[in-house]
Amino acid sequence: MGTFPSESDGVEALKAFHAERASSSNLNMGRIRVADYLTDWLGLVRSQFEVGHLARRTVGGYEEAVRLHISPGLGHLRVADLNHLVVHRWLTSLREAKGLSDRSVLKLYRVFHRAMADAPLPTNPAALPKHLRPVVRSKREIVRPTPDQIGQFLDHVQDCDRSEYLFPLWRLAAVSGMRRGELAGVAWSDVDLDGGSVHVERSLGVDGGVVFAKAPKSAAGRRLIGLDVDTVAIFRSHRTRLAADRLKAGEEYEVEPLGLDLMFRAGPDGSLLRPDYVSGYFVDEWKHAGLDPGVTPHSLRHTMASLLVAEGYTIIEVAAHMGHTPEVLQRVYARDLNPEVREARVAETVAAHF
Repeated sequence: MGTFPSESDGVEALKAFHAERASSSNLNMGRIRVADYLTDWLGLVRSQFEVGHLARRTVGGYEEAVRLHISPGLGHLRVADLNHLVVHRWLTSLREAKGLSDRSVLKLYRVFHRAMADAPLPTNPAALPKHLRPVVRSKREIVRPTPDQIGQFLDHVQDCDRSEYLFPLWRLAAVSGMRRGELAGVAWSDVDLDGGSVHVERSLGVDGGVVFAKAPKSAAGRRLIGLDVDTVAIFRSHRTRLAADRLKAGEEYEVEPLGLDLMFRAGPDGSLLRPDYVSGYFVDEWKHAGLDPGVTPHSLRHTMASLLVAEGYTIIEVAAHMGHTPEVLQRVYARDLNPEVREARVAETVAAHF
């Protein structure tokens, strides 16, 4: 700065230097073919898998998307040739010429957008204005069971001999709205039965058939869940049952699968309860209870969020309980469970004021 007449002159010169440098870098990057860049990018993706930042399935999905659709459609172009019109024409051809579904086209767009976001460019050439972005026209309908249906399900599994090890799991899923990986990853050290709470500290995931412990889905995922007295009593009985199983099985009992004293087990031998099996077990029991089909453990999560909003909890409070941001909670989870009750209350309010 001392070589310039004033500090502001020095700042302007520094800005000009960085702008010139960026322009030179962009020019060199622009000459590269998209296919060559994507080859280098996949190398970056594989290195992220090696250090544990990406799952094997995710890496495989990226490689397949690049090999089957992105490189054949855009690989011959230079990076400098990319713009939103080129990208939009490519996406349109995927749908019209290749017959891909809206969901597949959206997935390919997201992969290409992420790839180009990692390029050393001032803006992402794959970014599309909102009106040109691919959308899924027919979204899967989320079935939200009513609290009464969930109560019927819990009564059913409580009296079912084959559910004695999983009934406490279904109870926690119903009263907490936790994700299946979070449920499978609860350790006894996370549970405070005297205080009536459970800390969500981890989630179990599956990669290539191997189960592993990982951090919760997001930073908000680490949270405190309160437990009602009935759930605490169920957990106390469950702990007593597990202690009896361990004593009976002796050395054959799997004390700490994954190095954790997990709360929920697959059977009397203490074997690991795989998170990818939880949904299958739940759906089987839900059907066995004679309830409406289409409900999964994640459906209980949607019901919980909607129920808490209906009970008057603020969006911030419900989002914290669910381990989400308020924006995601409002967009995805919270819905009006009982429009008849809502409109009856609205009619009463209107009548009182008019």
